[in-house]
Amino acid sequence: MSRATTVRPFFTLPLAALLASLLAAGPAPAQDLQGAIRTQLAAADSVPVDQLFALGNRLLDAAPDNDDAFRNALLQAVDGASERTRLAAAVALKGLKEDDTFGRDLLALIAPLATSADEQVRGKALALLGDSQAFNSRVLPDVQKILVENCQDELVPPAARIEAALALWAVGSNSQRGIAKSTLELFLRSSDRDLEVRGALALAQINVESGKAWSVLRDIKDEPTDFGRQAQLFLQRAEMRREFDRDLANLAQRLQGAGNEPARGETDEYRMLDELRDR
Repeated sequence: MSRATTVRPFFTLPLAALLASLLAAGPAPAQDLQGAIRTQLAAADSVPVDQLFALGNRLLDAAPDNDDAFRNALLQAVDGASERTRLAAAVALKGLKEDDTFGRDLLALIAPLATSADEQVRGKALALLGDSQAFNSRVLPDVQKILVENCQDELVPPAARIEAALALWAVGSNSQRGIAKSTLELFLRSSDRDLEVRGALALAQINVESGKAWSVLRDIKDEPTDFGRQAQLFLQRAEMRREFDRDLANLAQRLQGAGNEPARGETDEYRMLDELRDR
């Protein structure tokens, strides 16, 4: 992952400059790095939940090249911290490596948030678990267990339950994917129109392109809302897939009847095949 060389301050906090100065001066004592991280994360409880991702990523921008040192300082800095602080820290830790190096630490940060009374925090935390590359085979079963429990518990807030289902679809086994799909289909039977739409959009996200979900998307596609625009994009994507399948089938039929196959690219059919492959 590329790290920014010039760090912009987050809100009015001078953290980025502080971290940069610590790094420029050479290896920072652990307590200094912890203090810098704590100062940055102090904003976590005063910003909207959506901005916690930006906060975590800004913190990551100023991380030293020594990933282990940053990981250690980060975990010590959030010991006993609030849920929102832990969520921002989880964002930073998840982005620190693009593999499962810190998977167990990441799960330890997120697991308590998976039962949070704050629906937004819970949903965002569950969404972070939907990355199979972040967890190795020893940690993944624990991740799956958390997601399955959040899918199957009817008392889980709807938005968080949807995030759990999407994450489980991404990291679950085939049978667990069935649980995820069934969970999302429950929302299509909701009398709450907003939940019905959210369920339909989530099903489209996992490539379910039929049934009631598709009817809901067609109903809202012209609405001048975020949901309407998402629905329109999903419907357009589905039409492009159908068009691709038709073109490919027609091309295969023509090539079968062509007898001896010419060299690749020498006929209009093969040029079309190249175009379809590019698409």
